[in-house]
Amino acid sequence: MAKILYLTINDLEKSFEKNKYGIDFLKKSNEVKILNILNYVPNLYLESFFGMTLNWKKVRRIINSINLFKPSFLCVEVPCTNLSTAIILLIVLSSIKKVKLIYLENGILPKVKTTKKSLFDQFHPRIASLISSIFHKYTKKEIIYCRIKNVQKLKKNHYEIIIPSRDADRYLEESNSLIKSEQIISFIDQMFIDHPDLNLINNLKTLNYFNDFKNKINYYEEINYCLLILNQKLNLPIHICKHPKHNILDASKKFNYEISKLNTLKTISRSKIVIAHNSTAINFAILLNKPIILYESESHNYSPYHKYSMQAFQRELGLELFNKKTISNFDSNNIKIDYKKYEKYKETYILKKDILSPSYKILNAFINQIKINN
Repeated sequence: MAKILYLTINDLEKSFEKNKYGIDFLKKSNEVKILNILNYVPNLYLESFFGMTLNWKKVRRIINSINLFKPSFLCVEVPCTNLSTAIILLIVLSSIKKVKLIYLENGILPKVKTTKKSLFDQFHPRIASLISSIFHKYTKKEIIYCRIKNVQKLKKNHYEIIIPSRDADRYLEESNSLIKSEQIISFIDQMFIDHPDLNLINNLKTLNYFNDFKNKINYYEEINYCLLILNQKLNLPIHICKHPKHNILDASKKFNYEISKLNTLKTISRSKIVIAHNSTAINFAILLNKPIILYESESHNYSPYHKYSMQAFQRELGLELFNKKTISNFDSNNIKIDYKKYEKYKETYILKKDILSPSYKILNAFINQIKINN
């Protein structure tokens, strides 16, 4: 029985997250432990590296907890968005004894186009990425990359497993039971302005804006206005695909429209058109060949990360990007899909055509093969 440890920033013991990562399936033939790094260092994404050195004991506790478990495989699920996070993760991973590292790279978004402004806005994430690349290049540990698409060159003792994206996992599991129609308009609730993980953005201007209660109200009022326009133009009911972390009572108060009783995949399967910002749940619409409208709220002007990410979706999928001033120009007779771009996107970011099993089953088979070989 292999020992698998998930080093993460999420509570993977919660039902939604457990299903998302296939934790219960992996537990059938392995010993699985979840270590949420934020339980040890709550301010991981807020403190500077020099400030974090004062809390070295907390980092030491992470290392001791991992070494006490003695994992055979360590799945790394910690986004590095700043210098301190990258260095602390490097220290932790370098300190773990006799372990194979697994990087789950199946939740990727399209690349942001490089401009002078985006280089400045993404300075910290790029530095963090550079530090991570240096670790990958010089570490002697075995590394297994779980990816959607092959990379041409791999270092010795580095391996690749081609797997679906997490959204494709859900699609593969439920596709046979989906009812496909065009009965509704769906909006993918991203909790854009009040998501519990907003600290990952590491942008003081963004955080100050998002923490202002008036701005939260203005955001939801704008979204409701956008949905009203689309409701009038298409004469179809609006269903909200509630974010899993959004309390249903809170969501019901914020939106003027029905919160879907179905999961996001099933709701989108019944949609004529899907409205979104830059949520990865857009993948469901792409897999189902549903038209997508990208909506940029006024609040997006205070979050470069989300703004650039939407522009990347627009470029990769050939989508229209609307805002409060232009949404009234939406033409319901001009709803279209660029099928070539959709297919290319699926192959690059979601699901290779020859993959038929969910990611966690492919990973489990790989781990079992290593156990047999050893």
